[in-house]
Amino acid sequence: MPTNKIDIMELGTRGGRVRCKVVARGTPSRYLQKGPLEFAYDLPVERLDKAVLYIPIVAAVLPVAWLTGAAVSVRELDSRYVRSLMLVQRKMKEWRPELPFSTSMAVEESRNSAFAGKGKCGLLYSCGLDSTASYLRNKGRISTLIMFGGTEDMPLRDKKYWHRVCELASSFAKTNSVSLHVVETNMLEQVRVSLLAKDFSALLAGTNHPADVMNWEGIFRAVLLGMAAPVSAGAHLEALLMAPTVSAEVMETLGLHPIVEETLAWGDLTVIQDSRDFTRQEKIRRFIAPYVKSGHGGVPLRVCHPINLENYRRIREAGALNCCNCHKCVRTILGLAMEGVDPQACGFDRENFSADGVRRRLMDRTLLMTKTTLSHWNDLKLHIQNRPSEAVASDIWETNTFFDWLSTYDLTRNLAANTEPLEWKRS
Repeated sequence: MPTNKIDIMELGTRGGRVRCKVVARGTPSRYLQKGPLEFAYDLPVERLDKAVLYIPIVAAVLPVAWLTGAAVSVRELDSRYVRSLMLVQRKMKEWRPELPFSTSMAVEESRNSAFAGKGKCGLLYSCGLDSTASYLRNKGRISTLIMFGGTEDMPLRDKKYWHRVCELASSFAKTNSVSLHVVETNMLEQVRVSLLAKDFSALLAGTNHPADVMNWEGIFRAVLLGMAAPVSAGAHLEALLMAPTVSAEVMETLGLHPIVEETLAWGDLTVIQDSRDFTRQEKIRRFIAPYVKSGHGGVPLRVCHPINLENYRRIREAGALNCCNCHKCVRTILGLAMEGVDPQACGFDRENFSADGVRRRLMDRTLLMTKTTLSHWNDLKLHIQNRPSEAVASDIWETNTFFDWLSTYDLTRNLAANTEPLEWKRS
């Protein structure tokens, strides 16, 4: 019997809730709490195939299983999902051979589920720039948006903020005549993600900066996709789209994680990584800006991760959607202004942002970057000379002087050394 093992058992359902006991032995017990894993869906799940309902449970423990080399046992599981997990694991092992990625799956009963409805397509949606751009790009094709609460990028410790995000997402979905399904989980209470990151982030980063969490993305994205499985079955989806954070070109250049989305599969669902050939600035220019300017109203972008930290409580309590100060906020504000879009229409507050303040932070190196973050800033810099004339004329949020300065500034000065702490670690 393997020393490192994760047993998934006693799956129960009630209404829209899925609950399952998880028992960890050996090293995995360092990262898994003893309480049950729970997922709350806003559609009934009791009649769904248990081979699909077990998928989010397995997905939640994947980071622990893969990084500790633990075996996983489960009562029932979709056979196509099992095969796809093994293929993804093989890709991850080739990418980081020094890490285990040797999980075996012991499934008592496996079968292929069938649930798809003709032509129905879903999108993993976060109110972020990437997923919003993917929706606007595929607007005529997508019928369902799926949003998660209780994950690394959307913790539930501030329920008021979470409910506001849900309300904005619901309003956006209603305006565009699509359905929105919200999934909540206690995963962060049961999986010690921060400890897992502390122990394995440097190995995952490889030759990149150890704090470059983009190398967690391959694993994290597999978790999110698994969480969507019951919705995909309940909503009878034929395809599920997920937007990448960086373009395929940048991923290859920086040696980031393998693309896992289109390898994962279950039932008769097709998973698609959408917009992989677009940079973030191209997404603003081609999809976000035209939508806002065409009179559809604003886009509720929620790009900020640090807003969930304790030192941003005042901003959250004031009703702010984004802090307007972290890396992602600053770059998004500048990217919108560059295309002639008022960031206020996208969830950013003018009083919390200063273009001159960003310039000073860059010059005195208090705004440091990983290699991935540097690629985003270089993308922004690359588009400065192609600003629309109306954007230059309007000088939104007084950014013209900043762009003129940035066009000649050497951003590599702000690439953090391995020993330097980063202001924000998410790119």
